[in-house]
Amino acid sequence: MKTMDNCFYMIDKLIANRVFDLRKVRNMTQSELGEKIGVSAQQIVKYETASNRISASRLILIARALNKDISYFYTEFQTCSQCRRSISD
Repeated sequence: MKTMDNCFYMIDKLIANRVFDLRKVRNMTQSELGEKIGVSAQQIVKYETASNRISASRLILIARALNKDISYFYTEFQTCSQCRRSISD
């Protein structure tokens, strides 16, 4: 189970990093992103640091607010052999 937990954390962290990086590229503040998706700037901080997991529905809103396809947030998981191994076990 420990490997699975590590894998999930890696996925959460990767998505969090992608939200942070894309928000910066779009020159958007945490407050602006939060306003667009209906949460506080503090919640965006928690999403971007992976303190709080981002739900699938919330990630769709984030993708729309940042003008990016949802697949952008998941592309590297296809190549993560540790994650594939953990999920198939």
